[in-house]
Amino acid sequence: MTNPVRLLTALTQALSTMGLYGDDHPATTRALEGALERLRELQEPEPKLRFTFLSGEVLFGSEVVPELEGWEWSDRLVTAGVERIEFLGPVDLDQLGRFLSHLVIRLGLRPGSSADIWQMGESSIRYGQVTLGQSQVLLHELAMPVATLTYSLHEERDTMDWVHQEIQNGARIPMVEADAVVRSLSIAMHAEQAMVLPLLQ
Repeated sequence: MTNPVRLLTALTQALSTMGLYGDDHPATTRALEGALERLRELQEPEPKLRFTFLSGEVLFGSEVVPELEGWEWSDRLVTAGVERIEFLGPVDLDQLGRFLSHLVIRLGLRPGSSADIWQMGESSIRYGQVTLGQSQVLLHELAMPVATLTYSLHEERDTMDWVHQEIQNGARIPMVEADAVVRSLSIAMHAEQAMVLPLLQ
């Protein structure tokens, strides 16, 4: 199990535990401490972490996490408006607890107010929705620099033209390039907005 998978598994275990027992139960404390330990392990080489959740896929940074293909929590997070989670630096137990308590309510794991209690103090955690085709990432923190995702699909088109040429010349299908195009188109299709016309073209 890779470190990104271990972290997301620990976070979802903590969410389930909090939904079942509440914030103050000893089992919740243990689950939070375990999740924080996994987070700190992953942040050792690089403090800034970014997870993107699409329907059926999870990206760690810009790389797809193959072990989490079809992961049920990805769809649940997307439905709750959590398509991106970013850790911008060190996180303490209180910050992580407030954030996950907020997510528990957003995910409908327990009733409660959706007020941003996790932002009542400083936090290095950001989350929000990713919008492709409008060149923006909407995150729940106005002061955060906005990342940009742009998809022209020119590279994908050129690659597919090359793939077709290779096949016409009698070569075998170049699977690495074809797989890269399919994954890129998958990400674009999940935007369900400005990518529709370019994909049809």
